[in-house]
Amino acid sequence: MKVVAVERYDHGATDFTPQLTSIRQKNPDLIIAGYSDEVRGIFRQAVELGIKAKFAGTVGVSGSAGEGL
Repeated sequence: MKVVAVERYDHGATDFTPQLTSIRQKNPDLIIAGYSDEVRGIFRQAVELGIKAKFAGTVGVSGSAGEGL
């Protein structure tokens, strides 16, 4: 596996467009989102931005972030 990007965001963020736009330009096969409650928003926005990668991640401490994807 070759890592093509590492992006960060502030806890509680809801707009991941800058990070995802940067990632989209690198055309990854897989996007991994860390252990956070923002996972659902990250993956939803990635799909909305037309990113064709597969997604892998874990939900945050509340356990609800991945529901309804």
